[in-house]
Amino acid sequence: MSDEEITLSHYPVAHTDGDTVVYFKKANVLHTGDLFFEVGFPYVDLKNGGSVKGYLAAIRKIIVAMPDDVVIIPGHGKLTNKARYQEFADMIDYSIKRVSSFLATGKNEQEILALGIGKNYQHWSWRFITEEKWLKTLITDLN
Repeated sequence: MSDEEITLSHYPVAHTDGDTVVYFKKANVLHTGDLFFEVGFPYVDLKNGGSVKGYLAAIRKIIVAMPDDVVIIPGHGKLTNKARYQEFADMIDYSIKRVSSFLATGKNEQEILALGIGKNYQHWSWRFITEEKWLKTLITDLN
């Protein structure tokens, strides 16, 4: 469509230091790239400018900016909606708070891995980012 308005928004320090989402206003479709892993825990590339807190901050900004009926094309997973994106944000927020509280009480990596993410979010584990890999990312970045 030649009359489609397209908005590109850059979110530094999220998945990496170069994340961009694309919003097609007339179609009301958002492509998040790797700022949404609908399938499970996200990959935050700490070696290339990513940050778990930056990732969550970017998602929160995106959610607020989008209409409630937006159709979302995630970087990984099936076509979805804003409610599912909010669930993803809630999981990340919970994960950051859980690991931060463990670190604040002096727990080490092995203790945190043994405690796990908690039963409410274990199902977010998937073949690429397992619960253990997600927890190690959080520990590395928050420590």
